[in-house]
Amino acid sequence: MIKKMIKGLVVWKIFNSTVVLVNEIKVWYKNYTKKAFYQ
Repeated sequence: MIKKMIKGLVVWKIFNSTVVLVNEIKVWYKNYTKKAFYQ
């Protein structure tokens, strides 16, 4: 039972990290394309 909880927590943390990373990449990509567009 506890092993399952720990595994779920690890999966949740990895999932959250991935979501944060994807959002940061999206923001970076938007800024990058804007800069490229205005040059």
